Amino acid sequence: GPSEPQAASFGPPRPSSQPLSEPVQLPSSVSSPALPSSLGQAPPPAHAQQDQPPPLPPSSAGLAELEDVLRACGLSEEKVVAAGKWMEEQDCDSLWMLREVRMEEELVEALGLKPARRKLLLMRLQPSPA
Repeated sequence: GPSEPQAASFGPPRPSSQPLSEPVQLPSSVSSPALPSSLGQAPPPAHAQQDQPPPLPPSSAGLAELEDVLRACGLSEEKVVAAGKWMEEQDCDSLWMLREVRMEEELVEALGLKPARRKLLLMRLQPSPA
């Protein structure tokens, strides 16, 4: 009789002691690195996904490219901002698209530039003949 209860009481401690020893290792190796890494990992995929679809980057990059051209032509920040707004109004999100739809002249007119500056900007806005 008495040996059976002992066997039963001996049985549970062993399994429970094994799982205990595992969790002890897990917190040290998994929880401390895992929490920061999982927190760190979650955002990068989101960024990675944003970088992958072409539609997003071109819009910001495209306008940045246009702004560079405007500044290179010596236009004031005021004009650069105005050009950005005009682009938004036209739903034109990049220099590439502006060239594609051939609206460079409309943009230059919208900015109300003086003749020489206009010509310079138009020359730079138009795609270089490949």
